[in-house]
Amino acid sequence: MSWVSLKLWADVEEKRIHECLINALHAFISARVASPSDDERVLSGKLRPFLYAERKRLRLAATIQPEASSFADIRAPFPSAYPDVRFLFNTPENDQYEYDVEAKIVRTHRPRKSHDYCRYYVTGGILRFQHGTYARSIPPMGAMIGYAEKGKFSVLLTAVNSEAVRHSLEELASLGTPVHPDVHHFEQTLGRAEGTLRLTHFWADL
Repeated sequence: MSWVSLKLWADVEEKRIHECLINALHAFISARVASPSDDERVLSGKLRPFLYAERKRLRLAATIQPEASSFADIRAPFPSAYPDVRFLFNTPENDQYEYDVEAKIVRTHRPRKSHDYCRYYVTGGILRFQHGTYARSIPPMGAMIGYAEKGKFSVLLTAVNSEAVRHSLEELASLGTPVHPDVHHFEQTLGRAEGTLRLTHFWADL
């Protein structure tokens, strides 16, 4: 049987990627380098050194690619999107495997502001995994980071889930607090033509 059919790598390496993300987010929060005025890209830039440090500590056999390019087709001349972080591996069968991570700010909707962060978490994040823009490798896997800046987690989760349901998506389900209490863990199952994708969400309490 092939590596893809066995999915042995998925059972082991995804857990190590999750450990890297959780520990890096905790160190990032503890360092108190985030500012309320930071946008998504600034926050991801500030998180980056902690990701590199944690990758090295865990001895992950992966390259971290910030702002990686995602193509609709392997022959496409131009990228269709840019995931904030990509873990790049070689499989045991020497195929390239790309594990995409997209980050979005999660906060309450501000009066007189047109941008709805919780809505965009779905339309600019989850739907990119749903439609296959991200997580194109087989078996499909991926994760999202939520920078929770303002608002109770229960309110933010309700807002994101309401938008998810509006797009006929499964709601995010809480899996409890992983390792560090300032990082919240959710999962969501997305059905795609090439198979089911279990999208993991880590929300950082900023």
